Amino acid sequence: AGVYNFDTHITITLDITLIGTSSDIWIFQATTYLTLDNNVNVFIASDGTGGGTPQASNVFWQVGSYATFGAGSNFEGTVLLESYCDIGSAATFTGRVFSKAYVDLVSSKVGFCR
Repeated sequence: AGVYNFDTHITITLDITLIGTSSDIWIFQATTYLTLDNNVNVFIASDGTGGGTPQASNVFWQVGSYATFGAGSNFEGTVLLESYCDIGSAATFTGRVFSKAYVDLVSSKVGFCR
């Protein structure tokens, strides 16, 4: 958990699991864009201490421009964008997207935050 600032973009090329409790909050901030490669996963999981499972509604990605989620990718969290969001074919997105432009879904699955 914590706040993570990037002076440029965030490109995720390998699977990531955020491990914590139900009260943990993660905030990722990028000045430009966020990209999740094809078939890459961003998941959240319990740390096993009995503090409950982290919630997708407690993971925030604040992006200065746009976000792209590759085909077959899986993502959990809330994305706040200055521009647009593309969610690729067969991607699974559990969370929320707030965009000042548009959200493009290409045969994707969108779930609600827990």
